[in-house]
Amino acid sequence: MSVRWLAWVVMVAGVVVACDEGDGSSEPAEPAGSAFPNGNPAEADGYALGLSREGAAGALTVRFKDALPAPPDIGDNAWQIEVLSGDAPMTGCSIDVQPRMPAHGHGTSVQAEVEPMADVPGSYRVAPVNMFMPGLWEVTLGLTCGRVDDVVVFRFWIES
Repeated sequence: MSVRWLAWVVMVAGVVVACDEGDGSSEPAEPAGSAFPNGNPAEADGYALGLSREGAAGALTVRFKDALPAPPDIGDNAWQIEVLSGDAPMTGCSIDVQPRMPAHGHGTSVQAEVEPMADVPGSYRVAPVNMFMPGLWEVTLGLTCGRVDDVVVFRFWIES
């Protein structure tokens, strides 16, 4: 058998194996070149002033008081959020902001800074929230307010 023939057989076998994306289930695999290579827009939160999400632990809620631009858009965004426990504003919170693009498995290198708004208890300015390309972005807020910890996730579809 010639080296060329062997190389051809190995290449064809590799293509056949690579084309089988199955995971053993009866569900078809999402094809390459999916209609949603940057995430599914139907999974995004619809932005509106007052949009709020309860934390995973149920201890805290984060509510949007303002966003520039509104709705969130490609590039740097500035948010004003309110952190609540029930109806009580939470002051002195430490907030870790992590924007990620789940369809691509990456975040951003720009770190958002969080500043409490002294004149509005429980309100914080968060900027820049950098979402540098179109698609579905998850912005995870890790909150520590005194002895209370929680995590809130907002999902936004960013247009090109």
